[in-house]
Amino acid sequence: PRLTKDERLAALEKHPLIDKAILGDTDGYIAHIAHENPDIIALGYDQGGEYVEHLERDLKSAGLMTHIVRLKPFQPEIFKTSKLKPN
Repeated sequence: PRLTKDERLAALEKHPLIDKAILGDTDGYIAHIAHENPDIIALGYDQGGEYVEHLERDLKSAGLMTHIVRLKPFQPEIFKTSKLKPN
């Protein structure tokens, strides 16, 4: 990614529609999700990997009722982060 995870987090934290943004952790990720007990986890349209593949199952196993939504791309030929130029 062109932006670091901290830069992406800072941008999300500024958005008025986001209550709270936290960085994920692939090791023991369910523990930090359970601590926050979110209503919704939003995944990027191109986000993948083992963590994502097992997320719904792992949330259910932990007794969490978190809803997972997959974000749709918005003009990815223009706005995909890899195509954006840094400031």
